[in-house]
Amino acid sequence: MAKQTRSAGKLKRKKKNNFFSYFFIAVIIIAIIAFAITYIVTQKDDEVEVVVTTENEQIQQSQKDTVKNSKTKTLSEIEGTWASLNDGAMLTISGRNYTLELPNVEGTLVGKGTCLIVGNKVTFVDTDGDNDCNITPGVYTFKIMSDEITFEKVDDKCTSRYSRLSATWFKV
Repeated sequence: MAKQTRSAGKLKRKKKNNFFSYFFIAVIIIAIIAFAITYIVTQKDDEVEVVVTTENEQIQQSQKDTVKNSKTKTLSEIEGTWASLNDGAMLTISGRNYTLELPNVEGTLVGKGTCLIVGNKVTFVDTDGDNDCNITPGVYTFKIMSDEITFEKVDDKCTSRYSRLSATWFKV
């Protein structure tokens, strides 16, 4: 009888060792599957869709992509007083209002009105005075890099406003 007990004990130990072996193999398989799923999911994010379009559709899509990819500026980033590096003119943006002045004793006002900021575009509409600048708004794109802002004309028939805004400005 002693021999039967010993062989039964050896069988129990083998069963315990087999359990841990199966458990270890299962953990490794699960880890490999998890790695594969993670790899597949991250690769799908990097895929680029190629679409054949007409020239007008490409321009429209390019404009949409520019707005989507550009960092939308908040009013607080643009709001404040900016000084021109060219002639020292002062551009003050406060809420939806702006003033553009030349630095002299008399305080020559070049433009005063409202502005609308959408994405990286700003539209200036003069409301003061009876000149050509009151007839048409001026549309500009802008870029802010550290404490400097630059405006690039999109559409503006007002030459005095364009000549002043086409400069590099720094925040005062």
